[in-house]
Amino acid sequence: MSLRYQTVYPFTKTASRVKELYLGAFPENERFPFVLLEAASLWKGHAFKALYEDDQFVGLVYYCFNQEFFYLLFFAVSPDVQSQGYGGRIMADLKAKAEDRTFILMVEAMEEEADNAHQRKRRIAFYDRHGFSVTDYDYVERGDVYHVLANQPYFDPVRFEQFAKKAVFSAIPLAIKKRSS
Repeated sequence: MSLRYQTVYPFTKTASRVKELYLGAFPENERFPFVLLEAASLWKGHAFKALYEDDQFVGLVYYCFNQEFFYLLFFAVSPDVQSQGYGGRIMADLKAKAEDRTFILMVEAMEEEADNAHQRKRRIAFYDRHGFSVTDYDYVERGDVYHVLANQPYFDPVRFEQFAKKAVFSAIPLAIKKRSS
């Protein structure tokens, strides 16, 4: 079966399901106001989607794109269907949607002393299996540091930073910085 992508519209049953998963999957410091994501999904180059297989809600994605970049900001699989291959299927679908654009996403920086270090390692391994590599760059937002992963060996960090700032509505200070060795 193929996955069905449904735009998240305000005040719908779908929005309620997506909001519940969104609030549960992402820590408060990583979230945008939900209503902003709903509104922005109607703008050109932004997509906020609920994912279904038949009538089963399986996850959510929020991504932005232009001619050069495909930037996945939020991706979560419903706990009801985790470990059933949906994450990989969704990534394959998103890579097809990205076409020849540089597909970029962020993960929490690898810190051995972090409470969720094991989860961070698993997350990086998942993306590695799906063709992404940790780049030499970090994404710094509100004091938090994330590794930049990409599906291509090179991307222009200056152009990506400009795009990322637009993707977050220029409301959140962020920077793309070369990681020091």
